[in-house]
Amino acid sequence: MKARLIFEQNEKLHGDLKYRLTVYCVENEKGNKIVPAIWQSLVENNIKEYISVLQPNVAFDEDTILQFETEEKGKPYIKNLDIQFNISHSRNMLAILISNYPCGIDIQKKVNCKYNEITKRFFSKEEAKSVENGGIEEFFRIWTKKEAFGKTTGKGFFEKEDFDKNIALKEIVFENEELKEYFCTIGFGL
Repeated sequence: MKARLIFEQNEKLHGDLKYRLTVYCVENEKGNKIVPAIWQSLVENNIKEYISVLQPNVAFDEDTILQFETEEKGKPYIKNLDIQFNISHSRNMLAILISNYPCGIDIQKKVNCKYNEITKRFFSKEEAKSVENGGIEEFFRIWTKKEAFGKTTGKGFFEKEDFDKNIALKEIVFENEELKEYFCTIGFGL
């Protein structure tokens, strides 16, 4: 397995919210499937970088073995460290978000799909109208927003959203040539 870093962002937002976002192009023999051993290794490396750059006061021993667990609905977390993370992948791109707040991320490559049918099934009337006006690009913007929201709350995609609820969502616009066909939204529980 080879993972090549193609996007990196370390940010301090309002208050004490900090995050590290990275996107890797993962080339492996198993096709597009990104197995836990791959993402866990990359998450560990990103946590070390996050701590050194954004949270230098967090006690973290280089020899610490992180204990990965999952919540009831599948959201991963680290049992023995008070840092939040989330992952998403689309095709061979793996996105990792690390923060000091609950967080969620979704990345999707723009591909031809039956987005009008999906919109009718899963989107609100207002969202459907927006997709009708904005086409496939608007579909992917809304889809990644809904996914990031559900992953931030830990409730998943199909829970009723209340976008006013203490969740901050941020659309990431990639200028990198390899990522120009990808849509990405990150979310934080405040």
